[in-house]
Amino acid sequence: MLRNFKVVLIALAILIIAGSAYAFAAANSIPTPGYAGSGESDVSGYTVSNIEFTFDTNDPTQVTQIEFDLNHAARIVRIQTDATLDPNWDLADCTADGSNHVTCVPANSAPSWNTVDINKLNVAASS
Repeated sequence: MLRNFKVVLIALAILIIAGSAYAFAAANSIPTPGYAGSGESDVSGYTVSNIEFTFDTNDPTQVTQIEFDLNHAARIVRIQTDATLDPNWDLADCTADGSNHVTCVPANSAPSWNTVDINKLNVAASS
């Protein structure tokens, strides 16, 4: 009798756990209208050209703006001037003006970049 009680108790515990898991999974829904899924597409890189650095008129060791052209329009553009100083790509506010031209200025109220810290220019863009 005790053995049957253990079997029933274990079966009941399994049902409770399974029901709880189903309840949590049922709560995962996508609002209408919504899209979900995966897919694949070819991704080609951008060509960066006409890079211009604007130096501070009062202190030529400081860069106040970086401008460049992309070979295709982009909605989101980020730059990185030195991977060791900016691992998160967040030290510049970049805007594109619709003609593939991008203008970047220092972010977070920083007035400029120190020219000594600019040892490379990485560009990440997405259309």
